[in-house]
Amino acid sequence: MKAYHVRDWKNFENHRTRVLHNLRWVMMPTGMDDTGYVRLVAGDGGAANLGVWLAIVQIASRGGPERRGWLVDSGGVALDVPLIASISRLPQEAVRCGMDRLLEIGWLEELEYPGEDAVPSESAAAPSRAESERESESVVAPETCAASTGEGRVLFELCQEEGGPITRITDKMVREIYAAYPRHVGRAAAFRAIERALMRLRDRGIPNPHQWLLQRVERFARTPKGQSGQYCPYPATWFNQGRYDDDPTEWGDVEEVAGKLNTEPELSAESLADFLGIKDPSPQVMRVLERQARGEVLTAREEELIRHAQDREKRAMKQSNTQ
Repeated sequence: MKAYHVRDWKNFENHRTRVLHNLRWVMMPTGMDDTGYVRLVAGDGGAANLGVWLAIVQIASRGGPERRGWLVDSGGVALDVPLIASISRLPQEAVRCGMDRLLEIGWLEELEYPGEDAVPSESAAAPSRAESERESESVVAPETCAASTGEGRVLFELCQEEGGPITRITDKMVREIYAAYPRHVGRAAAFRAIERALMRLRDRGIPNPHQWLLQRVERFARTPKGQSGQYCPYPATWFNQGRYDDDPTEWGDVEEVAGKLNTEPELSAESLADFLGIKDPSPQVMRVLERQARGEVLTAREEELIRHAQDREKRAMKQSNTQ
């Protein structure tokens, strides 16, 4: 018999509770910064999903030590969505949506129930949910209940008009954005920051957050700031601070500078030097600026040369102000 099981149930008890036949309370992990929690509460149905998770943990804590962690009744019958909704007194559609999300993020699994004579394995692999149960229940609104696709795990969905196209935001898209960012450090923190950035953009009403953010990242990666090596911000910092909303001129974006100076898209080296605050560039710096104005990618040594020229100008300005 297949039954739902709370993964890593051992984290919800301690050595004292494991010898008790009935629990009057259950321990709940307090972490709110991991990816699983962020994905559980994301979107309009996030609060409902969290409520369903709390109810499932409470139901799973019933019975003796051998049965705890499993969603089965005292007679050993597996609890399905309608029964869980009836026990918890929560709306059936909310329970279905919350359980779909919990299965998706891996907090809930569906395993072969070993019975109360055996101790359930905490590491068994979870098979897919039964299609018969999916067909027997009503369909939940796509904007509040994500699905799995060939593109990877779904973080959230954007439903346009009723019956219109659905834009899915998946972990594959998160990896794509991370790959486009010019500096690859702090991968786990960066992934969480990108997910939160996509959710913020979704809440702002951006029609396609993934495409919008990817274009901004690719544009930043082509600028002097994005190509500044160790001076380029960590990806987690850049996404958490919402730096994708910065004015591209802050990144030294040549195309943006051209538009602001009301010139042709291919800047002259003189205009670029003036924009960067280099009043009297050396011939060597001018050659580098000419390459940058043409949109060519600079070497690390050339970028360092421009930074030194800017630093000299700043020091000279400070000295003149103190005199």
